[in-house]
Amino acid sequence: MIQNICLSKILFFILFFLYVFSPLLKAEELKYSVISEGYLTSDNPSKSMVIKEKEVLNRILVEQGIKDKSEEVDFNTETIALIVPDQGSYPYMINITEIEKSNQDIISVKFSVDSFAYVPEENVEIKKPYKLIKITPAGKEYTSVSFRKINSKRPVFVNNSVDNLVGYSNILEDNRDNLFINYLPLDKGNSWTYEFTSPRGKGNQTFSIVTYTNGWSLFDTFFGINNLAMRLDRSGHIYISSHKGNRPFYTNDVLVSYPGEPYKSEAGEFKDILVVSSGEDSKIKFKDVYAKDVGLIYHEHESDTGSAKYSLSSAYVRGKQIP
Repeated sequence: MIQNICLSKILFFILFFLYVFSPLLKAEELKYSVISEGYLTSDNPSKSMVIKEKEVLNRILVEQGIKDKSEEVDFNTETIALIVPDQGSYPYMINITEIEKSNQDIISVKFSVDSFAYVPEENVEIKKPYKLIKITPAGKEYTSVSFRKINSKRPVFVNNSVDNLVGYSNILEDNRDNLFINYLPLDKGNSWTYEFTSPRGKGNQTFSIVTYTNGWSLFDTFFGINNLAMRLDRSGHIYISSHKGNRPFYTNDVLVSYPGEPYKSEAGEFKDILVVSSGEDSKIKFKDVYAKDVGLIYHEHESDTGSAKYSLSSAYVRGKQIP
């Protein structure tokens, strides 16, 4: 009898554990991948939806002109979701902030719609953004998907003024360890002058941030590209935008290090630096050196078209002249 009581207690605690924690365990397993994203080429479909049939998926891919990217989908274990915001058009993009399962077997997709600075060379037709994603493991048992648009967090910046009296923001306090936040100040009015050598000869170039809008810092010119905009998100990643579109500044295969030794240039000696270099399989070999609270202090690259080196000679950052 005592053994039966003990077994009953053990069974009770096992069932209690599964009841309380199984939703959390399920939520940790959820993953998603992006099949396609961009701007809708037609008004149909015009809202977010769950795609449960291969024919519907292929039709959407054909309408978007990406038939060649048609994927094999196991609808028993995977769910396809098309996200189309009610509001927001070009130049806006969709960022997924969270995907989770509830204990009612409902998938919740939370996303934000963010604008980006874009300076097209030609007139561009206004279109709605979309993102087509594959969610797994989430098959037929998840018959419902809820789509929720949330307000996006503003990108991290310190100041957007050209005044000498710079007001620093406490928004950085919880982002001290994030990549680039402390190494790339994108304040309006900042400028960097480099001495460069290339196959065309030697000279000086100055890159300046002329305005700040919608979370983006717009350069007058940046390594030969006019009207390029740059931003940092709260995850500490760099994004750029130009007439060619918007994209991450670095690919995922770059190498990142924090050398302990200082780095010297014509602008002085910098002790706290971050180095980003190309991956082993990269066609273009490069090395970027950043200094904390200063920005890019050295750049070199080598490719089939030639090589070049840029070294910081002077800068004006956050109201401070360097050197």
